[in-house]
Amino acid sequence: MFHFFSFLILIICFLGTVYYIRLRNYYTISSDESSEMVLGHLLASENRLVTDSWYYSTELEVLSQNIFFSLFFHFTDNWHRVRVLATATMYLLEIIAYYILSKALHFRRFFAISAALLVIPFSGEYYRYMLNGAYYYPLVTVSFFTLALAELFLHLAGWKKSVLLIFSFIFSILFSLSGIRQCFFTYAPMLASSVIIYIIEKRNMNENKQWILFSFVSFIGSIIGWFINAFVLSSRYIYDSWG
Repeated sequence: MFHFFSFLILIICFLGTVYYIRLRNYYTISSDESSEMVLGHLLASENRLVTDSWYYSTELEVLSQNIFFSLFFHFTDNWHRVRVLATATMYLLEIIAYYILSKALHFRRFFAISAALLVIPFSGEYYRYMLNGAYYYPLVTVSFFTLALAELFLHLAGWKKSVLLIFSFIFSILFSLSGIRQCFFTYAPMLASSVIIYIIEKRNMNENKQWILFSFVSFIGSIIGWFINAFVLSSRYIYDSWG
């Protein structure tokens, strides 16, 4: 019964927020959100992931919300429909990543009821920047998925452990190509926390070392991604760097 009502609450919160976006986005959308859709439309028309025909403001968006807008512009020219579908898709991906994390950390019983909090507009700022603008959904989704990978890494052995470490390394590079934000948001805090745990926690020393290894490799990958952004991509694409 608890599971049923938990998932019912999650579904109601999800559909309610998406429906509100569908009804009210015309009145709440700003120039920042509009420009992201213009970029998505441009990428769809050029069939490219990144374009040199756009001034990217404060960072180069490689794997961000622009790919969702671009994807749905391939299916429809209705800008409002693209906005709603892309936003709903970003909600779903975050919830899926959170489910994977809940499974890895063994709190699936409370997954649905806690995931509902991710799609509730409990403040004006959260609604504007997360639910309506969807600026930070890729960052949060990557964080959830990375933490799930870290937990899985601790329980693997042999070649599977090595493959997962390599995958995480490549993953962190790809999602740091936009700049240093993902490193500050995920990989640097994860490395710092793993070192602090190693220093304070005297038990499970082998597990703590594995946690540091995973965090360090992922952190190095994010730094490499940022370097590619700062010294390679910046020579071709136009954007202001706040690194």
